[in-house]
Amino acid sequence: MRRDANQLRRVLVGAKADLARDVDEEGSGGGGGGGPQREVSYETARAWAAERLMSYVEVSAKTDANVNAALLTMVSEIAEAAAAAGGD
Repeated sequence: MRRDANQLRRVLVGAKADLARDVDEEGSGGGGGGGPQREVSYETARAWAAERLMSYVEVSAKTDANVNAALLTMVSEIAEAAAAAGGD
């Protein structure tokens, strides 16, 4: 069954949320700390997702942060799409 593009739901999941949130303007890890840094700031990723009408969730497999929240967000988006389509 073919779906209308308006029924398509997408969730952007940002990994490695356990890394420091500091990012310099060029997008590389800044802050001068000795450990790994993130390449995209939370704000940039969230704005990118919002421009594309997507939900955004940051997760960390290392700390298990928001892994369940990401899954629940996806399930919620699917349920919303199904309800909008009449539940078929």
